[in-house]
Amino acid sequence: MRRRIVVAISALVVTLASDSRRREEALQRLSGFPQLELGELAGPRLPVVMDTPDTRSARACWREIVGLPGVEDVSLVWVHYEDESLPHSRDELEEEEDK
Repeated sequence: MRRRIVVAISALVVTLASDSRRREEALQRLSGFPQLELGELAGPRLPVVMDTPDTRSARACWREIVGLPGVEDVSLVWVHYEDESLPHSRDELEEEEDK
């Protein structure tokens, strides 16, 4: 039996400070998170995709982002949980049934 792994992929909108120095500092720090993909800044708002291996990691990453200087707000737009222990194709499903 496969080990259950739930991947959490989240879409966020991070609102940054209006002060350019604080905004740039926040952007610099956010770019250092390996689990984040940063979109294009639109005014003070930054679209972000957060890809974490599990829900615990997602919560920890969220807390880190919220606590960054220059981050004024973080809004969760969408989240997808994927159970990696489930078959993803017909072949994988048939393999599971044959066991």
